[in-house]
This record gives sequence, structure tokens and C-alpha cells, in this order.
Amino acid sequence: MHGKYGVELVNPPGNSKMLSAGPIQGLKQTNELDVVALGSDIKVFVNRQFVAEVQDSTFPSGYIGVCVDTDMSDPAQANITTATFQDAKVWT
Repeated sequence: MHGKYGVELVNPPGNSKMLSAGPIQGLKQTNELDVVALGSDIKVFVNRQFVAEVQDSTFPSGYIGVCVDTDMSDPAQANITTATFQDAKVWT
């Protein structure tokens, strides 16, 4: 089984746009997620491997969030999503 990452622009109310997505190897193990956001440039690293870069200048400032979800279209993954976070840091 594989997981997925996604970089999504969320513009309330209920409006979102997927900017980038891809697979993550190694379900049921620790994965390190790093996001570097400088200006309109956003770089994503999973387990210290570069996986995506997007550019979006919709908002000059805002919030960052992390979401864990289950792919309900895949019955094998139903009800198995578990996540813990440690050492989360945000620099400004």
C-alpha cells in the first residue's frame, strides 16, 4: 500500500484547488514532511526527498495546515488512517 501527499489551496467557503499531488512510499511507518514556503514558491519534501514545487501568489500571507485523510475510493484503505505529529515547527 502507498500513501499520497497533496498541496492544496483552500479558499473558504468550501473552495479548494489541488496544486500538486503524488505517491508516498511506506504506509504504516514514520514519514518526515518538510514544506518550504518563501513568497509564492512552495517546495515539498517527503523523507528528505524533493517531491513537488508549486508557485501560487493567491494570498500574500496566511496559514499553513496539515491534514490526514483516507482514500474512501479504495476499500483496502478504509478506516486505516492514523497520524501522529511530533517536533512540528513553523518559522517566520
